[in-house]
Amino acid sequence: MSEKMQAAGEVPSAIGRYQITGTLGFGAMGAVYRAFDPLIKRTLAIKTIRLDIPRQSPLHQACIERFYQEARISGTLSHPSIVTLFDIGERTAFPFSPWSSWTARRSPPCSRRGPASSRRR
Repeated sequence: MSEKMQAAGEVPSAIGRYQITGTLGFGAMGAVYRAFDPLIKRTLAIKTIRLDIPRQSPLHQACIERFYQEARISGTLSHPSIVTLFDIGERTAFPFSPWSSWTARRSPPCSRRGPASSRRR
């Protein structure tokens, strides 16, 4: 994936071995893509940092530090309502992390019953 692609808002076709199949969202620090792992035939999400921030800027370094800190913390968590971090990698000098995809998982039981406010009546 090139910096020019992400800055222009284009979706990359692949990040590492993962085939990008769509966009899940963008935030202040990065982007999240829907992806497919062809080796183990699994749908997942790939998170990357923003590439439109100049590499020499303090903001770029802060995003990288935050990205790795989030991965270290998330890697210690395990709960049915939290997506799972599978790995962390780096391609063409930018980090990425594959996560379990919430859309590929079953909804938790509470969400099938509707909003809490409608159950109180």
